[in-house]
Amino acid sequence: MLNYRTGGRCVLGIATILLAGCLAKPKENTLSHGLPDGGYERISQEIIQASDATSDLTVVGQNSEGSSQNLQWLQTGQADFALTQLDVASEAMKAGRIQAVATLAEEFIYIIVRNDSSVKTLTDLAEQRVAVGTNGSGIHYTSLRLFSSAQIPIVPVPISPKIAFQQLNKGAIDALVYVGPHRSSFLQTELSQGSVLRIVPIDQKLINYLVLRSPESYQAAKIASGIQRINPPVPPRDIPTLATATALVTRPDTDSRTVSLIMWALISNARQFSLFYPELGAGNPESLLTRGLVYLHPGTIQALTYGDPRAAWARYIQQNKPLQTAMIMLTITTSVSYFLRRMRQRKSKAVVQGVRNSVMALRAELQTDPRRVSDNLEEIRQQQRLRLIDDEISKEVYDQLEQTIQPLAEQCRTLLHTQRQESIQQTFSMLDDWQLRLRLDPSQALQEMGEMDTNTREMLAQNRIDLQTYLQIKTIVWQSYRDYQLKLSAKNGSQP
Repeated sequence: MLNYRTGGRCVLGIATILLAGCLAKPKENTLSHGLPDGGYERISQEIIQASDATSDLTVVGQNSEGSSQNLQWLQTGQADFALTQLDVASEAMKAGRIQAVATLAEEFIYIIVRNDSSVKTLTDLAEQRVAVGTNGSGIHYTSLRLFSSAQIPIVPVPISPKIAFQQLNKGAIDALVYVGPHRSSFLQTELSQGSVLRIVPIDQKLINYLVLRSPESYQAAKIASGIQRINPPVPPRDIPTLATATALVTRPDTDSRTVSLIMWALISNARQFSLFYPELGAGNPESLLTRGLVYLHPGTIQALTYGDPRAAWARYIQQNKPLQTAMIMLTITTSVSYFLRRMRQRKSKAVVQGVRNSVMALRAELQTDPRRVSDNLEEIRQQQRLRLIDDEISKEVYDQLEQTIQPLAEQCRTLLHTQRQESIQQTFSMLDDWQLRLRLDPSQALQEMGEMDTNTREMLAQNRIDLQTYLQIKTIVWQSYRDYQLKLSAKNGSQP
């Protein structure tokens, strides 16, 4: 038997959907992507086709300069959805101004010079002319952040990638930065014509620094030898670099049903995006489409939890005399609406009081264990999101609960951020000291390997670093040790 909440929701839902289907004009959802004929425009076209075929949503593409401008238009209401690099969107997500819908591609950072250039490392680009993408593009944002983090002063040239390749071939600039997927047809075309070009590796220490500092934005990656499938092969050997994801994002106030329908369309047509995101060709779309995302929109969570947002009965009634059925359903709802409203008000009041009590109890533990407080707050938030999705509480009550939770969450975030930064700096200092000692006094450094492993394990157990940071440290230590063994073997004329 249906309870009052489920039965009432069915009755009200039928009437609302039927009247909306009969009387309302479908809303156009604007999707801001990128430059004409660019990679983001192609991804946008696939989203539009998937939404139209699967959910009957009207999605309209809108050209822009790229990620940064997309993010700006989204936040000012000039777009409903946007494609953006995850590193560009990171701060807005942390501040709660936008939320993620899905991951749709993985983009790699390419530093490209002429083959006859004397540039071997990023440091060699100091005071050189480097094309950094147009203002408003993701390439522009990532380029400036990369060279700023490396403390390398360059002469930035804000031009589009197409013009940048032309200028590089002519020798008018010294290098260019491109951010895009390995299978970019534009990149392959440009690398296969004109002067022979070369990809410059990113220093491993800079990669480690950015990955540890912004794990939600960057991952260590490699540009595999000959991946562009051109002759001569580019690159001739594996090149270390950084990668960031392409995310479809929207505002928190975007209708959850609309977001849920778009997410379901992406799940149902995931293989269409394998050109940009190869793993989708054979992998699990639900996990791949949300890989690396933290601040998910409730509509995405709804699609992942319940599947197709459209119930079979709703589609049937929409096709069979919806206006007559709607009148009948509206008549029925009149007799139960008051009862449902009263019951919902009572339940909402109890929920609000319960959340307030929980927040007060957690506040007392803030200074002793901010990680546990943060995790418990996120669990409370997730419970409220599910209640909102299930229509157990209203949007107004949900916002009231958020206002109760937000101050303590901000205090947790600030305290954890401070602790994390201190731990990262301590980690870098520890690694630098150990690597120096490995060069100057190898026997002493090798004896300290166990102590370093114990220290990092303790930091992990105390939540001062996360698992990803711990694994990164282990990788760096192992690589340093491996390099030392190779040098020792070469010196002794034996195999490692």
